[in-house]
Amino acid sequence: MPRSRGPAGGGARRAAPSGPARDRATFDPVPLRLIVPSSPDTAPDTAPDTAPTAAPAAPAQTPPRRRRLRVPPLFVYGDESGTMSESYFLLGVLMVRDRDRHVEAIRAWRDELGYRSQMAYSKTDRRKVPLCERALDHFVADDDMEFQAMLIPTAQYDLRHYRSSPPPAGAAAGATPGPPLAGRSAAVTSYNYRYKQLLLHSLPRRERAVVLLDERSRAEHDNLTEYITREVPGVRETQLVDSAQHDLIQLTDLLTGSVFGDVTNVQQPVKRRLIDHLKGKLGVRSLTDQRLALARKYRVHVWEPPATRAPGPALGRPGTP
Repeated sequence: MPRSRGPAGGGARRAAPSGPARDRATFDPVPLRLIVPSSPDTAPDTAPDTAPTAAPAAPAQTPPRRRRLRVPPLFVYGDESGTMSESYFLLGVLMVRDRDRHVEAIRAWRDELGYRSQMAYSKTDRRKVPLCERALDHFVADDDMEFQAMLIPTAQYDLRHYRSSPPPAGAAAGATPGPPLAGRSAAVTSYNYRYKQLLLHSLPRRERAVVLLDERSRAEHDNLTEYITREVPGVRETQLVDSAQHDLIQLTDLLTGSVFGDVTNVQQPVKRRLIDHLKGKLGVRSLTDQRLALARKYRVHVWEPPATRAPGPALGRPGTP
């Protein structure tokens, strides 16, 4: 009798286990072992439970000292207009910090216009007008430039409140080479003191300033340079210079002279044109308009006598310059 064949797949069918044996054979899973490639992130954690000992800290380093930026000094150019024998006397200063930039600008305009003479207010050469107008425009537009002035109505100014000083020892004729030395008059003493007042009022606090004055406007035996350097805090040096070689002294002269010409109603055509040009740029009808004093760009301080005219203290005590 032929052998009976089992289901497809060949071979005799084996009896399936029953009972607990069947349960174990069918449902007990075979333990699996997961093999993962080793990497720093998946490596077995073999570190101890305690935190690792920290490496000794490096000694603290002192941070590098920051260099202080050296601010250039404030350059102060001074000039005056009028005299104590005229109706007004005016002291003016032009203050700039970026001196070289302004000098180069004026030099470039000189080259373009072909004008080499001075811009001084007293010069009435019509050819200077284009250069002067550009310089005035530059002054008004540039925030680095500032003008301050003191206007003194001389009719109200009493020089008897200022001391004169005798000639120095050995000043008699023949005692020293050249002409005999004279003492300082009350006018010179007053002049020095008012310059000091103007600078004290104009210079910012804790400023380093270099003052440059026109040497041709100084009295022969005036000690203004020493007096200002000694009496005005922040002034490191006071120099006398030739205005013909310094365009910013000439610009100071032009500004100061324009104020003087405006208050004296000058009618000379070149002077009048430049005065009116400056007033138009500043937007005023008078160069002594006190509304301009609200900004530091341009200020003209008009001197007024005190209400009490007691000798000495009424005008301040200038001391001995």
